[in-house]
Amino acid sequence: MLIKSVAAVLLATLALGPAGDPYESAGADFTAAAERSTGQGVRVALVSSGIAEIPALAGSVKARENLTGRSGTANIGGTAVATLIKRLAPGVSFLSAQVDLEPEDFPTTAAYDDWWKNKRPHQADSTAIRWAAEQSADVIVVETYWERPGSDMMAAVAEATKRGAVVVAPAPVCPAGWKCPGETYPAGLPGVIGVTPLTDKGEPTAPEYAAGAGGVLLAAPGRRTTLPGPGERLWELTGAPVSNAYVAAAAALVRSHAPELRPGRVVESLLASARLPGADGGWLDQDGYEHDDALGFGLVNPAGALEAADRLTAAPPAAGLSPGSRFVAGPAGRIEAVRPDPLLTAGYGGLLAAGVGLLIVAGTLALATRRRRTSAPPPGPDAPSTTT
Repeated sequence: MLIKSVAAVLLATLALGPAGDPYESAGADFTAAAERSTGQGVRVALVSSGIAEIPALAGSVKARENLTGRSGTANIGGTAVATLIKRLAPGVSFLSAQVDLEPEDFPTTAAYDDWWKNKRPHQADSTAIRWAAEQSADVIVVETYWERPGSDMMAAVAEATKRGAVVVAPAPVCPAGWKCPGETYPAGLPGVIGVTPLTDKGEPTAPEYAAGAGGVLLAAPGRRTTLPGPGERLWELTGAPVSNAYVAAAAALVRSHAPELRPGRVVESLLASARLPGADGGWLDQDGYEHDDALGFGLVNPAGALEAADRLTAAPPAAGLSPGSRFVAGPAGRIEAVRPDPLLTAGYGGLLAAGVGLLIVAGTLALATRRRRTSAPPPGPDAPSTTT
């Protein structure tokens, strides 16, 4: 089963929040990391709905590949994620591997549903990962996840890591009571950083489910955020795409700071420096590697990751996390792309309105929320700044 992570756009500022809010810790750590690395020279590939040409990303996209089988120019989700990554790691450039389309690319909802269910190229994600690796991507961010990886997905990820790329992918989140997949891929594959989004209270968006999902290596903020995007409009991003952007940006900062590190060592620096919640509600450095099923190794900490990278470059390989380590197991099988039940996905709107940052997996909901987003006015001279 393939599940699309549909969301709106991005992060406001890295504003401080109440104790326990991952934005407080992540904001301070990204600010500290910016003094040592900007991600300069790092190529980040987005396997997504494409990246539009907007002022915030002017000149940043170095290569594009459309694998959808038709023209698609909405590029909402991919542009949003790229904008957030650029804010957190301003020196990066992008490769755009377009594997998905947006409802706005079709004349009717039915036409979009038909494409998603029947015409989306079966091997698009695997082909995109391979293409990104061939284009010398340093970090590859995958938007979708699968119940079964299939041999093509496993081979593509293995080739990407062999060529030096760090792969970031969402570990799934589902509300309690839903029938959701267990381990998912590519997050469950060796060498891939599976990421789970956190609420403003620093909790997994669905802790009951996340604890049994498997594949979670890092956690990151998942707060709904507003950014400039395609069409000179403001768009929103929430949940897994936000947390993916945080971790991808952190990986880019490390790759730029220590380009000699292989992907496994980059991942090791991120995991060794991740923060775990303390008794007082704050986020604390951990002593060694401590893994939690719901949080992975903890909240991403780019400043600490740069320090860990310094130690790794100065010392010979020692006992620690193997580059091939994994926390899930599951047989490879045939990949079948399907759509979620639109009656179920319609229930996400109320949950999001209640402040629960969940992964949006919808077709019907995606179209509805996109229509609401398009009503936002374009940024003007009086618009609040969202620069980090």
